[in-house]
Amino acid sequence: MKRTAEIIYSELLVIKCQDGDDLAFRELYDIWAPRFLRHISRLLTSSEAAIDPHQEGWLAISKNIKKLRDPATFPAWGYRIMTSKTRNWQRKQITSEKTAQNYAVKSPADGEHAKTAQQEDDVDLVRKSMASISEDKRLIITLFYYEGLSIQEIAQALDIVEGTVKSRLYHARQEIKHIIERNS
Repeated sequence: MKRTAEIIYSELLVIKCQDGDDLAFRELYDIWAPRFLRHISRLLTSSEAAIDPHQEGWLAISKNIKKLRDPATFPAWGYRIMTSKTRNWQRKQITSEKTAQNYAVKSPADGEHAKTAQQEDDVDLVRKSMASISEDKRLIITLFYYEGLSIQEIAQALDIVEGTVKSRLYHARQEIKHIIERNS
């Protein structure tokens, strides 16, 4: 992520949170909760399903924020926690419901504008191609394109090496490209 004023301010808020400032934690929540919720919603079927892992993620953040050594790594650390809580939630759903509907990818609904039929078809094709790639690749595509995380930040968030991120990102792009070419 680029070092914007908001990112630097988030670092300051993390430091204040580590000193026990509850108002700073509230501000940090106000800044990052929408992003984390959007991330989880993209991984799950709906924004309603995202509520539980989102809450669990924030509980984990509140309990462990004092252990975060470098406040600048908060975004990647937060995305890692949210991703982990989402995966845990998915595993619970698999064992309890055994339904394939829990794996559909929801496209971002930011700013619904009047779309042409071609645009709607294109969005539908991308959504279907995203749903057909592996969860690992879909996760990296989401973090890279939708959340704007760098390769290094994704590696930190997923606790994998940067080469693996690059490889999965490349292969995910290739798979999506082939799926779109086949269906066009």
